[in-house]
Amino acid sequence: RIGLRLRRSRPSPAPLRRAAEVLRRLDELDAAIWSANALSAAVEAGLLDQLDGPASPDEIARRTGLPPAIVLALVDVLAGFGFARREGGAVSAAPGFAPFTGPEGARAFRAALRAPLLQAEAFRRDARAGAVTLDGWRHEDPEVIEAQGALTSLWAGRAIPRLRFLPGLVRRLEARGAALLDVGAGAAGLSITLCRHYPALSATALEPAPGPAEVGARHVRAAGLEDRIEIRRQRVEHLDERAAYDLAFLPQMFLPDAVIEPAAAALFRALKPGGWLLAATLAR
Repeated sequence: RIGLRLRRSRPSPAPLRRAAEVLRRLDELDAAIWSANALSAAVEAGLLDQLDGPASPDEIARRTGLPPAIVLALVDVLAGFGFARREGGAVSAAPGFAPFTGPEGARAFRAALRAPLLQAEAFRRDARAGAVTLDGWRHEDPEVIEAQGALTSLWAGRAIPRLRFLPGLVRRLEARGAALLDVGAGAAGLSITLCRHYPALSATALEPAPGPAEVGARHVRAAGLEDRIEIRRQRVEHLDERAAYDLAFLPQMFLPDAVIEPAAAALFRALKPGGWLLAATLAR
């Protein structure tokens, strides 16, 4: 719920017995935190855009305006993760990382870094203020909402080829009158991505929080999809439609536990016979 992916199949580690072991764990955390932020700095500085072809660190420094020493340090980080490679004094993207050097790929990579970093910082601030809650997703910071929306768009785009494995779903989404229910829509990344891919599809994007709803409406207008995507300020458990949607998306981790059962009941009523519910889950 707070972003930790714990490997539950592993046995719990034995309690630490020496202070040196604690310090070693803190060193590991320190390396992870700085690595994530150094990758984020490389993205924010435009370094990824310079890796689409071989270039020397001095050339990259001139193009980006970064000091050469900083370029070298950031390249070290990228190379350490296997994202970049050095050959004959030139730097370029590793073959697997090449898709992330173009505008769309760099945007997706940036979002995948920014979303957890920004949300983790908000979590830390809330903890210091005594305001931590596990009761759903409550961010109102536009930067967090934008980053999460871009990450959702990336996830949705990658999921589209897999939809053909769900019997009958693609045929439904391609048919006239196809309808999507996007629960907790946020910046409307899922609705926009699917409506762009399926020209006959329309979407109802439920987003009760004012900040995310405003960002989502702006993105829908920018995409030119106002006639196909409705941003609705409504909670999913209050949904009263019946047999209206071919596909519903439910992000379990964004909803308070208490509303999951009534939300599921409302969603099954709202689905057309044979419709599909896709649920993104992090907990039982």
